[in-house]
Amino acid sequence: MSDAQSVKEDKKESKEEPKNDEPVIEFDKSKKFPEEIKEEVRKALLPMLSKPSPTTISKNLVSMLNKKFGNGWNVVTGGHFSGSFTYIEGFYTECKVKDLVISIFKIYIPQK
Repeated sequence: MSDAQSVKEDKKESKEEPKNDEPVIEFDKSKKFPEEIKEEVRKALLPMLSKPSPTTISKNLVSMLNKKFGNGWNVVTGGHFSGSFTYIEGFYTECKVKDLVISIFKIYIPQK
């Protein structure tokens, strides 16, 4: 086996394969975002993906995130969108699954 073939084989093996035909949920690797929260988002998303509804996904993720990680979470689910908004540094990510893009971010909510 040549070195090129060996490298090619190593790359194939390093790809994560979804379990039991689960959809692949890809998070933006360029963004800092807590791994613990990504894992909770993955767990919450999987049951919703058999019949994905952007509205249902957004509502359910916001509810889960607010309960587990405090208030101030926002989720935008859809295909193609652009805009500008503010968020707490380190608490913004995007993930892609099937044909959806999901933006997840936390905003500051002052204490009363």
